[in-house]
Amino acid sequence: MKVSLLFFEFRLPLFLLLLLSACGSTGVSCEKGCAVKPDPSFQYPNSSKAGKIHELMATYEAYGKFSGAVLVVKKGKVLYKNGFGLANREWEIPNTTKTKFRLASVTKQFTSMLIMQMVEAGTLDLNSPISKWLSDFPKEKADKITLHHLMTHSSGLPNYTAIQNYRSIERDFHRPKEIIDLVIDKPLDFEPGAQVSYSNTGYVVLGLILETVSGKKYDDLIQEKIFKPLGMNDSGFDRPNRIIKNRADGYTKNWGEYYNAYFMDCSIAFAAGGLYSTIEDMEKWDKALYTNHLLSEKYREMIFTKHIQEENSYASYGWFLGPAAIGNSGNEVATVNHSGGINGFRSIITRMPGDSSCIVLLSNTEFAPLYEINRALLGILYEKGYDMPKKSLAESFKLEADANGFEKGIQFLKENQNNQEYYLNEQELNMEGYRFLEAGRAKEAAEVFKIAVDAFPNSFNTYDSYGEALLALGQKEKAIFNYKKSLELNPENENGKRVLRELGAGY
Repeated sequence: MKVSLLFFEFRLPLFLLLLLSACGSTGVSCEKGCAVKPDPSFQYPNSSKAGKIHELMATYEAYGKFSGAVLVVKKGKVLYKNGFGLANREWEIPNTTKTKFRLASVTKQFTSMLIMQMVEAGTLDLNSPISKWLSDFPKEKADKITLHHLMTHSSGLPNYTAIQNYRSIERDFHRPKEIIDLVIDKPLDFEPGAQVSYSNTGYVVLGLILETVSGKKYDDLIQEKIFKPLGMNDSGFDRPNRIIKNRADGYTKNWGEYYNAYFMDCSIAFAAGGLYSTIEDMEKWDKALYTNHLLSEKYREMIFTKHIQEENSYASYGWFLGPAAIGNSGNEVATVNHSGGINGFRSIITRMPGDSSCIVLLSNTEFAPLYEINRALLGILYEKGYDMPKKSLAESFKLEADANGFEKGIQFLKENQNNQEYYLNEQELNMEGYRFLEAGRAKEAAEVFKIAVDAFPNSFNTYDSYGEALLALGQKEKAIFNYKKSLELNPENENGKRVLRELGAGY
């Protein structure tokens, strides 16, 4: 069964990788335009850690798994920062530490800072119902929901980015109230304060409250209260009609080919995800969070309080608090963190307040495995073991088959299944089989799917796909056997049920 490659939320593992031509002194393959040299404007300390970080990031770039910028701070001092890949692929403009990336949901920590500044000033109250400031919000809901609920994702408001037709509306300009109206008539998912359920809607409401109380636009307010005081001159609200110097384009990737990401007007993200910034400015942001420059210690501590538990982490105000794995060591470190995902961009900031350390990753390509990279960087930072990225065996098979013929490709695939330099992913191999099937090469597709069945014998989808190829070859009985095997592993496989009904086979 073919699996769709389209998704929006930053939740799934990367499975679209690319092995490209050799380049540079790192000993790894690299796509055209890669930036494996250190940023000449930054003097790297004589540190083996910096060298290891560079090798790690250059390898991720070389394997087509990272395009963006990275910052690593150790004990308050920059250990490493650099750009990789391309900010614009049509003009082959490289990413640097001054490239501007969409922050996506990392925006929420800035919104929460604005709220807390107003709380400290006495303009807002965390525990008052939002009906106090939003008179046209349905009263039966507004009387139950507080700022505290909104900032900790415990309001019960449905997430507007999860509505069925979201993709069709994200291209248009929206005012904050128009965004809220998308879900305002829907019932609450739960009573406010009862649990944590990630909701972008809550932060849009926070942004609307900020505008209502201050009488200023969100993007003007954040410049005045945060960016200008900190000298974050390369940060702001991303308006598509503005000319923004050094702004990166966002991309998606499908089997080694890059495509422009679906257009999205950042007004739809608003205070939940509409900001852009650079690695340089995020360094300033991290430092400021240890000072009273924006907020007094009392109210900063409230931001980073463990307010509501969600599994092994806690929701705070615009952040999540919890342990993060240190490389492959089995050890963990306490972190304050948040990630983000938006069309063409991925981001993550991981702060370790215990020793004033921080990691920031900003990417202008979807499917970037930032959690995996973050784990490895933590391994280097704390001098523990970590894993280097591996090449995709399915993608390497594709390149070999395209260059030297299918038989050579299959031979390469079989010979390297246990090679530790490669990893084999079920979804990747499945999609490669469909590449042949859709080209009318059912025999080749069946051979690929058979390898997938043997490699992933507990996956219902491999049997389903193999059955489809066998059916295309006219091997009805073998196809029925594989479809039935698929249903044994997953009785809810509707595609398998449908095909067996059409073939007149019981199940």
